[in-house]
Amino acid sequence: MPLYPNTAAALGDYLRRDDRPSQPPNAPGLLVSTAGSRLLYGNLQITFHRLVGRTGLTSRSILPANRGN
Repeated sequence: MPLYPNTAAALGDYLRRDDRPSQPPNAPGLLVSTAGSRLLYGNLQITFHRLVGRTGLTSRSILPANRGN
């Protein structure tokens, strides 16, 4: 998967951290829970929506606004 250079660097930094959750060497997930298991989509979605709510972000239409054309 293509990644921006800064994203690849951040992931490399994450993988070298001593304090990241441990996981088996051949584990299929990159980002894991504190228990070392793969992150569950439902839990990520709940956390994401909670963080969005805290920041005050609001959704925008995916269609361009009518600009009087």
